[in-house]
Amino acid sequence: DDSWGVSVARAQNDHQDNEWLVTASYGTPAQQMQVVLDSGSADGYVYSPACCYASNHSAFDPARSSSFNNRTLDGKTGRQVRAPAGTPGTEWNVTYGSGRGIQGYLGLDTVSFGSNLRIENMTFALATGATGGSSSGKMEGLIGFAPSRSLDPYYPGGWNDPLEEGVREGKLTKPYLTATLVEAERRTGLGGGGRYTFGSLDSAAARTEPTWLNATSSNYWGISYDSIRIGSTDVDDPADKYHRMIVDTGTALVLFSETITDKINAQIANSVKLQDEGGEEGAGSTSNPWLVPCRTGLPEYEARLSADKRNKPFSITLGGQEFTVPVSRFVFWPLEPRPTMNATVPFEDMCLSAFQPTSAPFAVLGDVFIRGHVVTFDTG
Repeated sequence: DDSWGVSVARAQNDHQDNEWLVTASYGTPAQQMQVVLDSGSADGYVYSPACCYASNHSAFDPARSSSFNNRTLDGKTGRQVRAPAGTPGTEWNVTYGSGRGIQGYLGLDTVSFGSNLRIENMTFALATGATGGSSSGKMEGLIGFAPSRSLDPYYPGGWNDPLEEGVREGKLTKPYLTATLVEAERRTGLGGGGRYTFGSLDSAAARTEPTWLNATSSNYWGISYDSIRIGSTDVDDPADKYHRMIVDTGTALVLFSETITDKINAQIANSVKLQDEGGEEGAGSTSNPWLVPCRTGLPEYEARLSADKRNKPFSITLGGQEFTVPVSRFVFWPLEPRPTMNATVPFEDMCLSAFQPTSAPFAVLGDVFIRGHVVTFDTG
């Protein structure tokens, strides 16, 4: 648990492995918000009283915080500073890969995680409007911890995130953020959780020594993979010579190019590719999602398949080490069958495949993978 230089933020599994929420305390006195920690974004926001879903979500009220100021830029240095009273905060807006848009303005305030990590000048946006979202989830904000330098062209003056700032201020023993995400129970969608550990590996959860990978991007947590397979079948694209990929706690699924995604799903028994249904969760998602039977991976379903059709796990080799996604994780939202309109499908109940296409110039290793492994981000 928490010790000097280490802070543990407990994670709540929300909406059947769609997102993991941690409690962050904003302002003075503290106002608690349920937020997603997102390695695929560098900025972040919380709902303000002007937005969103007020009937079943909390909002951060800056008028109730004695330590809050709008964020503006110093006219001489160009660096971000606390704005004098009456000065508006820098305007902010973002559109995520899922298609959701958020707009608002920037502020600076104290934000705390657990009992040992307190950042007194953290940058975040106060959302005043949102499009493309839903009130069904419990998320009330997001904190990005992709490298903050990626924001410089859009928001000059700097952006303080809790990981980089905790390291800069000497508040963390190691420059690490470790994600240990626990999946919900497959048949009920209940349970799960886990934790995020600031400042340390999660040695209690890891069963092996870590495999360290060199970051290949200055703007994302980018890596390169060696190979990908379903069972013994190679599903890579021979034309892809670089194997670029980001590790993204803010994306629920695993996303590849359409060529690779088609190869993966073609290896899953009774899968179907729909046409013209719009994008799914994640970075740069495309239309034409893949569906698989909702019972894929359940022992009784797999036992009924012929031996040659029985599903095999997905594996990805990273840094010479093979990591797997078991067949039980091939279904996203297994309790929520997908409308299939007039498509010809092999089963009445078809659900989203965990492997979907993206139009981004890189693959995305999201929570379908992360929740089966202990993943450490090293900003040192």
